[in-house]
Amino acid sequence: MSRRTEAVLNTKREKWLHAFGSPCHLVMGDRSTKGEELEQLAQAELSRLEAKFGSHYPESVVSAINLAAGTGAYTELDAEGRSLFGYVSALWEQSNRLFDPSTRVLRECYNAAGQLRATEKQLQGMLKLVGWSALEIGERGVRLPTRGMVINLDNCVRPYAVDSVLKLLRREGVEHALIEMDREAASIGKQPDGA
Repeated sequence: MSRRTEAVLNTKREKWLHAFGSPCHLVMGDRSTKGEELEQLAQAELSRLEAKFGSHYPESVVSAINLAAGTGAYTELDAEGRSLFGYVSALWEQSNRLFDPSTRVLRECYNAAGQLRATEKQLQGMLKLVGWSALEIGERGVRLPTRGMVINLDNCVRPYAVDSVLKLLRREGVEHALIEMDREAASIGKQPDGA
């Protein structure tokens, strides 16, 4: 094998992407000339999931659920949304209900330094707006029963997004890759040098 061929086979591509308010590090062993295209596909997938499920996107599924809280209206879920909500519900159950994506509303009770600024009465009122068990998931979709309730799935979507990008890269024939976002990391194969 020529040195030039060997160099092409061992090419490593690194790219910093961004999604869900976090940097995302993508490293691929690229044996093709599609590296830049693969990076763009990865960023597009992250952006798609962020726009679809990100709590800070006004058109997202999560924003629609939050806006409809207390109105009785359901927000429809497609298969991907149902899968994600099933995953989040499983996390909630397996954590003995300690993990709860409906606690976001409690941030209003604390200042930037993490000190309680709400009165006991205000805090008790806010606690009535917390509880994943109150979320209604059914055939018609999802709804929050009480006005003021909100959910935030960003921390749940990150591992899903990492997995989704890996699946995309596998479909594109990538044999060596690492993707890291926040505290989530996953890989395909080993490094091209065998490590």
